[in-house]
Amino acid sequence: AFGPESELAWWRQADGHYQLRLLTEGNVPDGSISWQANEPLTADPPYQSLLFGAYDDDSAAGIPSWSEARIPRRLHYPLPADSQPAKQVALRLQNLRRHEIAVGTRLLAVEAVGAES
Repeated sequence: AFGPESELAWWRQADGHYQLRLLTEGNVPDGSISWQANEPLTADPPYQSLLFGAYDDDSAAGIPSWSEARIPRRLHYPLPADSQPAKQVALRLQNLRRHEIAVGTRLLAVEAVGAES
């Protein structure tokens, strides 16, 4: 889950518990265990990475959407359905570095790329 100011990621551990990571430019929620690096991270300029998928205007739900069907279940991308769908869909990403070494990638947004004519 991600947005313009934060990203929440989670992993299921072998013991069935979940590990969470919150990257944020805002305040950490009350009750959270906060960790801050000794050295601040620097952020590269944002860039796009194209996603696989197709515009489906004949879905079973009757709602047009961009989605990917090659994974075990259909994954719908959070883009508005409009009369001129995008040609492709991309993630807006930003690499984070410490001492010039990439230590992570932050997800900023899902974006439409180009419009069909």
